[in-house]
Amino acid sequence: MRCTDLALVISLDVAILAIQVNALAQSAVQVGANTQVSKSNGDFEHNEVFGCADSRNPARILVASIFNNMNEWNPRTILYASLDGGKSWSTGVTSSAIHVDPACAYGSGDDAYFISGSGTLAERFTLFYRSQDGGRTWSQATPIVGGGDRPYVVVDGHQGKYHGRIYVNSGVQLDNLDPSLFREEASSHTVTSIGLFRSLDRGSSFLGPMTAVGPVATLSTSKGQYRALQNLNSVVLSDGTVVTLLCQFEIKENQNFAFI
Repeated sequence: MRCTDLALVISLDVAILAIQVNALAQSAVQVGANTQVSKSNGDFEHNEVFGCADSRNPARILVASIFNNMNEWNPRTILYASLDGGKSWSTGVTSSAIHVDPACAYGSGDDAYFISGSGTLAERFTLFYRSQDGGRTWSQATPIVGGGDRPYVVVDGHQGKYHGRIYVNSGVQLDNLDPSLFREEASSHTVTSIGLFRSLDRGSSFLGPMTAVGPVATLSTSKGQYRALQNLNSVVLSDGTVVTLLCQFEIKENQNFAFI
């Protein structure tokens, strides 16, 4: 198997470290200079960093992050874009209100997508942004109604009948059938499920959510119980099948357990 230029991108403190490996010549690893992605916002804290690259164009890279004032918790989301393989960066999107849990993906053609979750449980939507020029310019945010905690986005890039479809999965809130078992906090009056939204028109509209509560999992406290399920990222198989990971939390004998 011939590998001539393998680019490995490592994100640390929102910096890019480029490593080029020439396996054919078995040369030594060459490490490029670090580039600070968030230099234009160096006074802000960045966390929950998420990166993606265009598999068809090595010059295109996106880095999404929560960013926040160092002295207070007022999180927003931000997207940085590079069109020259990580040498320089510009700000593509900045959320105008409290939002968290950013993610990004490249689609078909010159499409790219950025999403982030609403900052409060009551809002229950995911913000969706689209670029149609590889990340140079971005649309205004449109809400995916019903989306919730920790959204992820993936695109079917295979040359099958579902090519170009966009899938967004997130935690969603379903009404609990027996509220008396649950605590008084608003977030405990709902049951967390996994919701899958899909777009057939490159992000102009979304269908769903299709939901699945998954295996029974409750956390017990002196004031009641609540279900604890956490969605993880999705992948699309070569036949168009969408696979979404699910993390289940339980308490047993005063110990926390998590299962995938």
